[in-house]
Amino acid sequence: MQVQVTKLKREGDAVMLQFEIINNSDNPFQSEGALVPVGQCCRTDVSGVYLLDTAGKKKYEVLLDSDKNAVCSRDFGNIAPKSTVNLWAKFPAPPDSVQKVGVVVPHFIPMDDVPISQ
Repeated sequence: MQVQVTKLKREGDAVMLQFEIINNSDNPFQSEGALVPVGQCCRTDVSGVYLLDTAGKKKYEVLLDSDKNAVCSRDFGNIAPKSTVNLWAKFPAPPDSVQKVGVVVPHFIPMDDVPISQ
């Protein structure tokens, strides 16, 4: 299993993260509850992904809409063997002075110093 950031772009007051999960294995990736915050289950979304400004010591969680739903990919099901799924999430934008952040996807090694494009 691999995760790769394909886009991290500042869009006004938000940052759009696009990434893909690549299942190189011979088994499906059971996504239900795997990418949500700790203590939550039975959902298939990526609300557990977050951005981390280590210098500013700030964690940026997925934005919520007016109904308190995470603004991100949802209902994508299990990831079949030897396949890739494209996912996304929106976050509040860090200050303009923050040019790089960490991207943390549950169950994967954190990616440090990912540049935010304009």
